[in-house]
Amino acid sequence: CYMKNAHRKTGLRKGLAFILSVCLFIAPLSTPIEANASTTDQNKAANSLSSAVTYYSSVQNKQLSHWEELLAIYASSKLIGSTIDLSTWDLPVSPSIQTLLPKTYASFIISELIKGYLPTTEVQALIASSNNNKFSTDPIDQAMAMLALEIASEAGISVSGYQPTLAIEHLLSMQKSDGGFQSIWDSRTAVDTTGYVALALAPYANELQYQKSINSLVNFFHKEQLANGGFNYYWSYNGASGSDESANSTALAVWGLAAMKEGTNNSSLSTSISAIMSK
Repeated sequence: CYMKNAHRKTGLRKGLAFILSVCLFIAPLSTPIEANASTTDQNKAANSLSSAVTYYSSVQNKQLSHWEELLAIYASSKLIGSTIDLSTWDLPVSPSIQTLLPKTYASFIISELIKGYLPTTEVQALIASSNNNKFSTDPIDQAMAMLALEIASEAGISVSGYQPTLAIEHLLSMQKSDGGFQSIWDSRTAVDTTGYVALALAPYANELQYQKSINSLVNFFHKEQLANGGFNYYWSYNGASGSDESANSTALAVWGLAAMKEGTNNSSLSTSISAIMSK
């Protein structure tokens, strides 16, 4: 699973570690772990990331079975300032592409870039699959397609035909009145889904025409946050429904907000995000 196909070309990753882990194509932080965090929090974060890499290296014998594990380990090692030689790892096969699911293009493209390939053919196929930059009526799929193309562009792959403005307009047309976003899999507006959208919008956090929508999105996270700083996941199954605090939901909220904060020079927006993330 580490072999090059004929249509791929190896190339420089152009800051891909930062792009993938802190959330894309924004200028790198001055230090690997966020400088604004307290020393204690920085140490905790670094230790947790280091433990994750050690677990997969020692306990799992460097065997990765899913593209998200590949992303997490690669990004974690870069953020803590270590080096990981992927040629010594058993890497997962890049996810198969389902043409009706744009997010599968994203997982494939990201996986290939980490492995050192430039998936030019798949990038062009993703662009061609859209209807005037409308990749999906589901916000997660739309956001993931946008992320894939932004990351590909940063890695040096041509994204000719992709028009971010139209893609953003379509994504924002799915925003609900409470500022959040709802996937077809959600029973209501969801932190997880809104986190993905925040990632896709992060590079455009300074664009004036999107400020109202972005402020509303950040306010959604503020309203959804629990007293302990975490976030709930709302579920519905066989007529029953409820909510439980979710590590996944909390992680996606932090990921999206961190990207948004790094992407803006709006002090008011930055302060609002910091208030949520410091809770």
